[in-house]
Amino acid sequence: MNYFFLLNSIDKNLNSKIDIFNQAPMKSFYKNSIKKKYIKIFFVKNNKWEIIEYDSIFPYEIKSYKLNELNEKYGKQSFFLGLFDRNQDIFQDSIYMNSEPTWRSNISIQSKHSSASYQGEIPYSITQKNISLVSCNPMTQFSNNVRSFFYLVNLFNEPIKSEFTVSIINNKKENIANLKCYTNTVNYFDISKYYENNEVLIFKSTRHGGIPIYFNFSTDYHSLSLEHTHPPIEYVYGGDRFKIQKEKKEFWFKS
Repeated sequence: MNYFFLLNSIDKNLNSKIDIFNQAPMKSFYKNSIKKKYIKIFFVKNNKWEIIEYDSIFPYEIKSYKLNELNEKYGKQSFFLGLFDRNQDIFQDSIYMNSEPTWRSNISIQSKHSSASYQGEIPYSITQKNISLVSCNPMTQFSNNVRSFFYLVNLFNEPIKSEFTVSIINNKKENIANLKCYTNTVNYFDISKYYENNEVLIFKSTRHGGIPIYFNFSTDYHSLSLEHTHPPIEYVYGGDRFKIQKEKKEFWFKS
């Protein structure tokens, strides 16, 4: 089971869109049959899951949804989406989207001049536990006409918005700033000023984690980019991958 999301818009010149595919990335490696599914949109409201059966999607069909249209209907929310059977609970696991490569959606931010996107998803497994975070974006470049934002997309099965802190440190482990984040939220922050005196920023949290995404755009909105850093385990081939991930995180968690 995988979940998808819309990135909250930073200002009126930008809008978020998601393309959802009812098909596996590679048909030759997918053994299950493709079926009609229901696209449910859900978000936390008054400590409960607000669940909307929004649309249906047939086999091999592609559907697109824009954030501003959902905001007009349901207000400003952190929207999560998924492909479900009609009576399926949103946190009931399913083998339907188990595939290699991973079954993903296309998540984008658009201006009237340009668009940037990345292929992303939230795996069911990380919605069932508290996870830690260590992430950096060495590809970000500081410039006076570029703004940089950090997104942290957190989805947890309990319908609560629990506060937690993400610390920003530099490569000398010096604390630069603390960001106030919430569970079940598409958190986002302007981090432009933190790059003035730091080549690399590391974002860390021992309490909660999520999907870290880095968004950069020129102030004239002509140039946009979205970047995602994978979990540390994804950089290791063979060997004890979980051991290496643990050691890497412990290095940055130590003050």
